[in-house]
Amino acid sequence: MTHAAEDAQLEVNMGGRVVRRFRNRLYLTPELAPIANNSDKSWHWDGRSNLTLPAGGILRPLSDWPVGDYRVCYRKGGERAHPVNRSRSQTLKKLLQEWALEPWLRDRVPLVFLGDDLVAVAGLFSCKAGCAIPDEPPGWRFFD
Repeated sequence: MTHAAEDAQLEVNMGGRVVRRFRNRLYLTPELAPIANNSDKSWHWDGRSNLTLPAGGILRPLSDWPVGDYRVCYRKGGERAHPVNRSRSQTLKKLLQEWALEPWLRDRVPLVFLGDDLVAVAGLFSCKAGCAIPDEPPGWRFFD
């Protein structure tokens, strides 16, 4: 594991747990079930209560997060986002890499939409499309 190419996504399965390497660190994670059956699904969220997600994790609102009729889903690929602290939008794939989100979590990070507008990537950033949305996104904690 230590002699492989730096960008190789190495995994060693150890009976329900997986040792993974990312950016010169080792992580012991649960064995993750595929989320393909959830990729086309979305969940209603009111912005006030915790939302437990089927691929593991809880979406938690901040105290100043506005109540709303939000739709939460996982990425499908090709999405663009415009973080509030940026001058332009970029592909979500590129932003997740820049934010150093571990590769095995990138398809599991909750995307928060208001109507058709992406307003937040949970745990990472809020988007300019959500003008009434706080700069701080709702929290996201992945669990096994």
